[in-house]
Amino acid sequence: MLWSPDSVIAADIPSIAGLHRDSAIKVFLKLKPAQDEMSQLRYKVKDSQTIVLEGPRRSEPIQGQDLELFVFDGIEDIETETIEVSNSIVNDSVKELLDGYNVAIMAYGQNESGKTHAMLGRDGNDGLVQSTFKQLFNEILREEARNVDFTLSLSIVEVYCEEIRDLLALPDRRKPLKLRADSNQSTLHVKDLSSVTVSSLSETLSCLQKAKVNQNSGGKRMPSRASVIIKLSINQRNNDEEIVKASTLQMIDLASSDKVHKDSGPSLGTEDARKINISMDAIDNVARSLAGSKLTVSDTRPPASKHQIPYMESSLTQLLREVIGGNYRTTVLLTCSTKKEDEAETLQSLNFGANMRLIKNSVSQNKSGFNSKKILDLLMKDFSVERANYISRIEQLQNEMTLIRRKEREKDYIQSDILLTENSNLKAQVDSLSQLLNSDGKKTKDEEHSRILETLMEKCESVIQLQMKLDNECSRTAHLRSELEFNVSREQALEAMNLKLLHQLQENEDELKQVLASNFSLKQDLEKWQNLAATRLEKNESLESLLTVNNVGRHDDRNRRSSASSAGSFMAQIDENSQFRKSSWLFGHSSTNSRAMRQASVDSVRSNTSQELSRPKVLKNGLNLNAVSGDAESFHSK
Repeated sequence: MLWSPDSVIAADIPSIAGLHRDSAIKVFLKLKPAQDEMSQLRYKVKDSQTIVLEGPRRSEPIQGQDLELFVFDGIEDIETETIEVSNSIVNDSVKELLDGYNVAIMAYGQNESGKTHAMLGRDGNDGLVQSTFKQLFNEILREEARNVDFTLSLSIVEVYCEEIRDLLALPDRRKPLKLRADSNQSTLHVKDLSSVTVSSLSETLSCLQKAKVNQNSGGKRMPSRASVIIKLSINQRNNDEEIVKASTLQMIDLASSDKVHKDSGPSLGTEDARKINISMDAIDNVARSLAGSKLTVSDTRPPASKHQIPYMESSLTQLLREVIGGNYRTTVLLTCSTKKEDEAETLQSLNFGANMRLIKNSVSQNKSGFNSKKILDLLMKDFSVERANYISRIEQLQNEMTLIRRKEREKDYIQSDILLTENSNLKAQVDSLSQLLNSDGKKTKDEEHSRILETLMEKCESVIQLQMKLDNECSRTAHLRSELEFNVSREQALEAMNLKLLHQLQENEDELKQVLASNFSLKQDLEKWQNLAATRLEKNESLESLLTVNNVGRHDDRNRRSSASSAGSFMAQIDENSQFRKSSWLFGHSSTNSRAMRQASVDSVRSNTSQELSRPKVLKNGLNLNAVSGDAESFHSK
């Protein structure tokens, strides 16, 4: 299951992320039944996605929670409880995870509403965590059969009273951890957080059991008020398609959403209760801000800017920054009680789900190639889509700038006309008062003077207020103009980036053409040298066969006495066929070696002949000189 050693090839290649696109957060609702109908909240599930709260209209509705109809992606009613919702969440999450997308599954609900049971299971029943891991490892086994390598690492943390604890750390290292910002990225990570490499379902479930034991051994704590985050990082490499994918799965069991008081537990003080409530209020505020709501839970005042998201209010929201509003495909499971006494908490949970469903995350596919051609193909595919997005974004910005300019022009004209009219009226009133002061002496009594002075002071105050209002409008106009200039500069930057990408693409295409032309030329040269080598090999074989024939002829007993003459004729034949004296340098046979072989053959013939000539023939009646001289003459004649 681990990567092979050659997987380091892809480590030095920059990642090529897929196309960014908006992905709305999915929200599913699961209802917990009441003990009897008398204590049950009146509601109606209209269809598989809509729930309506019934009953008399509330005289004092909860602030910011006046909705009575809610629409979600799926509802599991207590009367028709099935496993379709769980199967839908698990199957979609595993498929998107193996496609290279970051996936998060988060459970939210009040205390004793079945939230932890739905996530972690109970009494032998698998929760979403176990079901997701089983489905994931089954798919991994299928993918490994298709030549895909996987590496998985697991980490588990707990957030309680704004403190972060590592649930997989050794006993001597269980201390609160700190959040640190990455130097090159805008993301946060937990310092000194341990990570365990897992390769099977049994190892993963064993780590989950270890984390559960460590959580329960934390002293006098309230487990329902702690949030647990299970994070599984997956790296996969497809050796056939030469593609690397990286994705992350986060399973989040949030703390209970209802308020906790200082008398809720034996060891829970005021400060601990405040910290516990901070986490859940912060996550609710983040959901409201991203959804566009005007009011937050803890403050009735709107935020300073509609783009200011309160992630920094809590450690939990900082850890979930990418899950809510970031690069994750997020699914939320709401668990709500149907008791009348829990109506306020149920309504608060439903509103949280409605806000979460309005949030759209910016999701991208995390994949790259470890082959230059595969990288170029991915770049071409992503570039075409990104170029279309840039063009549409530029057109949208142009339309927005045109609309802003038109509105500013109209607003400036209206404000200028109103201010000029008010200023002219005030000026006329001041002039009339001045004339009254300088008129008939009969009207110069103290009471008249005081009345006139009071009226004049009031008018002066009105002038001052109007002037301040004019200054505010002028500053606001300048601010809008600066924003407009910033949008224009951003549009120009996008156009420059587009041109730069086009230029880079053209350079890559030219370089690819040059490489193909060079490969074709090298192929032709290789064929030429192969033909030349074959020709010279045939010549060498012909020469070797000729030498073999001559060597066989020299071993004939009849010609052994005339070896000198034969050697001479053989040398003459070699001289006539002097074209065979050239050997192929390509295969390592030199002309010097061939000449040495021929010289050795001639020498051997001569030595044999000389031995035969020097061998005396012993006759019974003495030496026959005529026979010897006859043999010598015949040898020379031959």
